[in-house]
Amino acid sequence: MTPFFDDEEILSPALHALLGLAIVDRSLQDLLLSDPGAAVRDFHLTPLERRAVRSVRRQPDLIAFSMALERAFQEQRRQRRGSQLKSA
Repeated sequence: MTPFFDDEEILSPALHALLGLAIVDRSLQDLLLSDPGAAVRDFHLTPLERRAVRSVRRQPDLIAFSMALERAFQEQRRQRRGSQLKSA
């Protein structure tokens, strides 16, 4: 049986912080929902984190955005692992 969670984090600490800030900062929340790339322009994120945020398509609310971000972040990590294995 496959465990529900693996040993890796679901989201990075920086993305957790971004979502936490969006909970209390309505203007950031609105920008994340309408233009994620612009919302994170001034945040110090890794390229992988930035790609994950930018890949999230329009969502109706922050809960849906955070769920889509989790999926996007995990997919970016899988792609990175795959390319690292190919180059090894």
